[in-house]
Parts: sequence; structure tokens; C-alpha cells
Amino acid sequence: MDLANRIGCTVAEAKRRVSWAEFIDWRAYSAIEDERKQKPDHMAYHFAHLCWLITALYQGSEKAGDIQDHLLDFSPAPEISPEEQANAVAIKLKFALGALPQVKK
Repeated sequence: MDLANRIGCTVAEAKRRVSWAEFIDWRAYSAIEDERKQKPDHMAYHFAHLCWLITALYQGSEKAGDIQDHLLDFSPAPEISPEEQANAVAIKLKFALGALPQVKK
């Protein structure tokens, strides 16, 4: 049914139009696509691994955590008020300028 949907026809029409060899190719393509959708982005994973290696090099492997900790999160941020946003920016600036001690996990 997925194949018929992809090529824009009914299942019966797809059975007539698509050869067995082409159907097998479509099945393989569909399996690869499904697997790709379930795994994190290939480049994002390698970037996370690089970040983990750098963290492990400078802070030790115990503090580096897991590679999953270094993956970028693109989920929507929760809605916060402009005042909370300003406070968060102020805290980050203070930390960046060395006014706040680093919190250890």
C-alpha cells in the first residue's frame, strides 16, 4: 500500500504496473528509509561523538557522560515569559564572564 501511495495509484494498479524486481527494490528502499527515520541524524551523531571526545580529553571520561548527552535537541522550547528569557540571558552572560561558578553534574 505504501508503494501505491508513493507512485500515486491504487494497490491494484500498482500490482499491474510494477514488476517483481522493482517491487523488491522499493521494499529495500522503504526499509532503509524507515531505519533512517528511527536513528538520529548521521552527521549529528558524529558531531556528538566529537564533542564527547573533546570533553573526555579535557575533563576525563567520567565527566564526559554519554554520547546521547551531546546530541543536539531540536524539540520545541517551552514557552517562557520575556522576563524569564531576560533572566536566563543574564545568568548565561554572568557565567560566560566568570561571575558565576560552574555547576558540576
